Amino acid sequence: MTRRSVILVLIITILLVMVPSLISNSKTVHNPLIIEETTIDPTTNFFTQPEDKTPVNPSLDPDLPLSKTYQNKTYQKVAENDDLILFLHPISLGIAVYDKKAQYHWYSSYPEYESASYSAGVKNQIASGIHIECFETTSSELIEIGRYSSEVSERTVEIETNSDGCLIGLNFNKIGISFQVKIALDGRNLVTTFLKDSLKEVPIQIANYEKKYKLKSIAFFPYLGADNHQINAYAMIPDGSGALIRYTDEEYQTAYIKRIYGSDYGIQERSQLSAHLSNQHLVTMPIYGINHGYNQAAILAQITKGSGSSELHAYPYMYNNLNLNRTFFKYLARDRFLVFMATADQNAISLINSEVYPTDYEVQYTFLPKDQANYVGMAKAYRDSFALKKQTPGDIPLKTDFIAQDYKPGLFGKKYIAMTSYRNLKDIVTDLISQQVKNMEITYIGWNKNGYYDNLPLKPKVSRKLGGKKEFSKLMVFLEEKGIEIYSYQNPLATSKSPLSSPIIKRTNLQPFVYQFNSSLKTTGYHLNPGVLADNILKYKDDYRNLGINNLNLTYVGEAGYSYLYKGKEVYREQMLKIVEEEIKQLSTFKLGMNNPNSYLYPYINSFYSTPYESSRYAFVTDSIPLISLVLGGGVNLFAPYSNFISDSQIFALRLVEYNLYPSFILSQNPSYYLRYTNSEHIYTSEYAVWRDIIGNLYTHINEALKHVRGSTLMNHEYLQPGIAVVTYDNLVKIVVNYTNEPFSVGGKTVAPFNYLVIEGDS
Repeated sequence: MTRRSVILVLIITILLVMVPSLISNSKTVHNPLIIEETTIDPTTNFFTQPEDKTPVNPSLDPDLPLSKTYQNKTYQKVAENDDLILFLHPISLGIAVYDKKAQYHWYSSYPEYESASYSAGVKNQIASGIHIECFETTSSELIEIGRYSSEVSERTVEIETNSDGCLIGLNFNKIGISFQVKIALDGRNLVTTFLKDSLKEVPIQIANYEKKYKLKSIAFFPYLGADNHQINAYAMIPDGSGALIRYTDEEYQTAYIKRIYGSDYGIQERSQLSAHLSNQHLVTMPIYGINHGYNQAAILAQITKGSGSSELHAYPYMYNNLNLNRTFFKYLARDRFLVFMATADQNAISLINSEVYPTDYEVQYTFLPKDQANYVGMAKAYRDSFALKKQTPGDIPLKTDFIAQDYKPGLFGKKYIAMTSYRNLKDIVTDLISQQVKNMEITYIGWNKNGYYDNLPLKPKVSRKLGGKKEFSKLMVFLEEKGIEIYSYQNPLATSKSPLSSPIIKRTNLQPFVYQFNSSLKTTGYHLNPGVLADNILKYKDDYRNLGINNLNLTYVGEAGYSYLYKGKEVYREQMLKIVEEEIKQLSTFKLGMNNPNSYLYPYINSFYSTPYESSRYAFVTDSIPLISLVLGGGVNLFAPYSNFISDSQIFALRLVEYNLYPSFILSQNPSYYLRYTNSEHIYTSEYAVWRDIIGNLYTHINEALKHVRGSTLMNHEYLQPGIAVVTYDNLVKIVVNYTNEPFSVGGKTVAPFNYLVIEGDS
């Protein structure tokens, strides 16, 4: 055999071996996903714990504070109505409030503090109804000092009583800071207001030196409801899904201190973590609650003015070496920020804003008696401040976000990668309907010409790469016939265009206000003037209507809150929030969905995305609770985070049933490895064919429970024992959820391990 013949035989042999393999590999085989199931200890803070039913001692004498002395003075009764009696201590400016229905006194100081072994300084702090902090501005280091209303040598006080409360004039004369605080009863509420226009800051002459102090912060009644493990009590905070901090004797050296609505990145420096890797829950509701005794007495505290400039503080037992639990708000009248110098080493100097934020600061304390005196009652009281519409009963919606297209850098510019064409989307929806998923809410990411990333503000133009106008029209007609809503994904607060051609804003330190896309390529843009938010959409109103798009998924808008400079004018965060709210009101012709939005936008949304399903589970947190579900359930679609990235679908499905949350997925027609080197590279699993069976099974499992309560309000939530949750709705349906590996009997029926049971109202 010649050499040429040998080579030819070898080539043919190799081809005969490789071709079948190549053919088989060209066909993508999708084996069903298998997600391992795990168990979890039902006594951990992922769950709510069964209620401790130990009572606290009631107060049978309403006038008891009149006999309590501090610095030889007793409390004075300053106002009374049908529900409450208000007492004020003339020295400390501490208060006592008697709840007539609960027969309980609430004190702004720990009731036993005088007999406790605290130092005189600590006792002064506990007794004081008003705490302030200020900056010494004559110091280049901006030294911070604190003052308390009980320090008689540091201040003078004028008290003017009226029919519903009093007006307090407080002058810290040694630092030149004075202001007025109004305290008033209003039904079952106590309203306390810092009157911004009354603030005076005057220089102080000390020997030959002049010192200037500027107000930094103010806190009302930071020890209101403070106590420890000697009574049955807890604090409720809006962390994640909601959290409780029960008063126990566990000692902690860390505390919960967070800015309402998150950091103000117009002033503060942003963390260097990539946005898609960050997992910190923001405080999206300006509330907290305190409970004393089982269904006896509780308070819901709510900031009604100045929430954007405030912090929530919750201190567990032994934080700062103090054997108390306490929770309070702190209003930040000013912020410290850095101005970077135009030098080679980028030195920075620390400054504060010259004027206090342009808003009054007001906190409303609502007193909740008896069966309302729990975290469910707190949520109901807050829910009543929103005019929510009832949802239509029926099957729950499945949220499916589809990646239409993305790009990766190429040799000659951007190379666009089609992930889900218009025809693909129609086929996938058809397949989901065949699995009895008939109610869907679809967000189509990058459906338009040139996609979403680096293409803001978005223009509603159909993409030829995804199928062109004809295929898009077929898709929209099909979705309308099936009654399925599709949302356009966009961000009207950012631009990818040149700063010279857009109304961009700057940070308060004059730096460019860069917008960081949620992108693996770290794609950036700029923040737009919030005053053009509505215009960026409404100028294309006719185009949206012609395309059949009536719904918008406004990413970033719900969580955005920052101070900025525009055309040389400072706009502070509190003002920015009001601007955004007014802009959103103009979009009333669209249905709106937002990602974990701040509470001032609740009245304007149809859907709430990435709803937290647990608290942050800090060590001092004892329970996770469904606070968001209690506030919004039945009036807003509450969608959980993407199920693609959940490690235990069994526990997760039970949590969605317990919290009345709807499932969501991020999907694409093509495999997720197509997203390599694109903005969406961090989405490591999205191919519909891979997830198809899990989507159908998970949706059916959850819908079989929640279809009975869609449009109904969650009226009660409790744990009968560790791992056994019972939720009750206003249509009298109860759902029992069993997180344990043992069957549980209730009302003559059995709930299987890791399952749920729906009990109809007439059962």
